[in-house]
Amino acid sequence: MRCFSFPLRHHARRLGALDLYRDRPGPLSPQDMATAQTLADVVAAYLINARNREQALDEVDWFRDRALHDPLTGLANRVLLQERLEHAAQRTARSQSTSAVLFADLDDFKQVNDTYGHAVGDRLLIAVAQRLTALVRPGDTLARISGDEFVLLCEDLESHDVDRLKARIMAAFAEPFVLQDLALRMTASLGIAVARPGSPLSGQLLVDADSAMYEAKRHGRAQHHVIDVRGSDQVPT
Repeated sequence: MRCFSFPLRHHARRLGALDLYRDRPGPLSPQDMATAQTLADVVAAYLINARNREQALDEVDWFRDRALHDPLTGLANRVLLQERLEHAAQRTARSQSTSAVLFADLDDFKQVNDTYGHAVGDRLLIAVAQRLTALVRPGDTLARISGDEFVLLCEDLESHDVDRLKARIMAAFAEPFVLQDLALRMTASLGIAVARPGSPLSGQLLVDADSAMYEAKRHGRAQHHVIDVRGSDQVPT
């Protein structure tokens, strides 16, 4: 058996080789040689096109990831949160489960930027994101939608889960945030909007949670307020 090797060429580059085997001795005819090299060139072109398609898909995925995530913390941004809300609405309509949006806004964050500078403020936001990420269950969505505002979308909740999540988020701010040689104590105001089974889930839940957060802020630092879409509000504590 004899092996004939033909280069896989792309301009001046050599990508590899195409090996052809023949069970008869003797050289190939000039026509066979030309045909074999044409086949090798076709293979090289296929490989280049496949590589270009893969690179193009990677670039699309990279740009989509950049478009859907906060560049500072890596969390979901407002666009991705809205997508997740739409998907949650479809699932909730089928499952008749409880969902909630928890809207956390850092208290006096502007003072951190004014006192220590924006670089420290950015490090604080990253530290907050990491601490809140530790509270997220599989399937939940944690987003940073602007400045010092963080939103947690939770689905398939039991009635007691909302209180448990609220307590865990508030407790996440009990310990100071250590940023290199600086330790900062921060609190957050928390607004919660709950959609009970049978209640419609939509982007309005985010609006309600935002409103609940501002209601909590009216009562001072480290407060929370709950809005139930059935219409029964809980007094902030």
